[in-house]
Amino acid sequence: MTYVDLTTEIETFIKNILSDTTYTVEQRLGFAYGSYLTWHALIKGTFKPEDDRRLWLLTQPHYD
Repeated sequence: MTYVDLTTEIETFIKNILSDTTYTVEQRLGFAYGSYLTWHALIKGTFKPEDDRRLWLLTQPHYD
């Protein structure tokens, strides 16, 4: 997988898990953050800062 493929897959997974209603909000955020950490482990520091920030922001709780 290329960097772009991997980043796209992780981003899609994070968005999907956050919209799933099977798990609690805390569980979904935990799964999302775990995916973000997995992305970091797989790309080994070769990330683009804008991708890092976008994925990290997805894993943060959003309150209205």
